[in-house]
Amino acid sequence: MSLLSEHPQLFVPDKEYCIAPPELTDGLYDEVGFNESDKGNQIRGVKCPNHIVMHGSFLATLPHLKKLIIGVRHPVRWFESFWNFKQRTLLKQGGSYHPIDELIGSGFNKFHPSTDGSRFHLDLATLGKTQLSKSEIEFLPPMENISIGHSNATIFLYEASQLSQEDTHIFRTMLQNFLNLKIPIAEVPQLNHIPKEEKRKMEDNSLIDICEEKYFELRQILLGHGKQAHEWILRYFIKSNDVYVPNLDEFRRSLLLWSIDPCEQKSNNINI
Repeated sequence: MSLLSEHPQLFVPDKEYCIAPPELTDGLYDEVGFNESDKGNQIRGVKCPNHIVMHGSFLATLPHLKKLIIGVRHPVRWFESFWNFKQRTLLKQGGSYHPIDELIGSGFNKFHPSTDGSRFHLDLATLGKTQLSKSEIEFLPPMENISIGHSNATIFLYEASQLSQEDTHIFRTMLQNFLNLKIPIAEVPQLNHIPKEEKRKMEDNSLIDICEEKYFELRQILLGHGKQAHEWILRYFIKSNDVYVPNLDEFRRSLLLWSIDPCEQKSNNINI
């Protein structure tokens, strides 16, 4: 989140630190400005989406980890964006990414898009913020060999669409309070993501448009996971005293859309 990298009271490197937590501290000490940030009483942090999905239970045990900011997204749009990102990266190297049918299920680790990777609630559950009661587990996929951590770290949870709202004042104020910042967080730049993505698809036919009919079954799998995820998150995860949600009504509306096909909404000109 570039807003945090640019804030004067924070030290958050622009690049992602997608390395194993045991190596994280060493890498930070090599970062220009890290030591100076301590002298200036800046809050220090890193950003990487894989830290939750790969090391959630481990992160929960780190005593110096005080706060987590986690963004989640509609599973269908998440899969499309993640796959196209991987494809563009490999195209620059003269390669091509895995076919979609190879990504159904859990055959890949979390560094790759897969349908099982859209089970965001399983990743959140590893942070140990819920009771994992019998009724709760019914909403979760099988958890054999899944480690659950427990910590006092607080979590700021948002849905990606909240960043694209016309008025982000509530979001920014709650994030400012969550981080105990005196200086307000700057306004979120309004980026027109959809036309930009469509332009990329027109320029490069090797990218996917997940709304094409041939991806209907893929979308149904992702929507099924989305329904389970939003039910667990709304019923259990956000009830934790350690979880903060900006603009709860807006967040809830966004998550309820996870069980609705965004492609059908698009074709029917319904706002999402």
